Amino acid sequence: MVAFAVIVRDSDAGKRAALAAKLAPVCRARHILLLIANDPALASRVRADGVHLSEAALARRAVGAGAMRPRRSRGLVTAAAHSFPALLRADRRGVDAVLLSPVFPTLSHPGARTIGALRFAALVHALRCHGGSAQVMALGGVNAKNAARLVRAGAAGLAAIGALL
Repeated sequence: MVAFAVIVRDSDAGKRAALAAKLAPVCRARHILLLIANDPALASRVRADGVHLSEAALARRAVGAGAMRPRRSRGLVTAAAHSFPALLRADRRGVDAVLLSPVFPTLSHPGARTIGALRFAALVHALRCHGGSAQVMALGGVNAKNAARLVRAGAAGLAAIGALL
């Protein structure tokens, strides 16, 4: 099954709320999942499908027992991770999926240390060896040329910013 999602991220709460309000009906009409970054209250207000947590937000808050889930019982929780400890923490906190990044060089984070496809595969494997069950998605420099390689490396999904522009 192929699913598409939009994550609304903006450090300005007002801009984030306005964007979420505009995108919510569009996403619903097109059967696209809508996740709101770090704001379960806003996710509930706009009837989003869930929340996406930054690595820092996940470190500060519990996910289980509905602590970060929107009031809708089936709300998704995804999280960002940039290392194995963060990946493991996200899984142990009960997130549904983790966006592991940056896999490849990306314009949104110039000069950032990348994971690469082989290390991505090793991190997914290590998570499974530790009993982890979260879906791991690849983010960062994902494009049509490397997508198949990432799926073979164990990516449950692909996330992109620049590749879509």
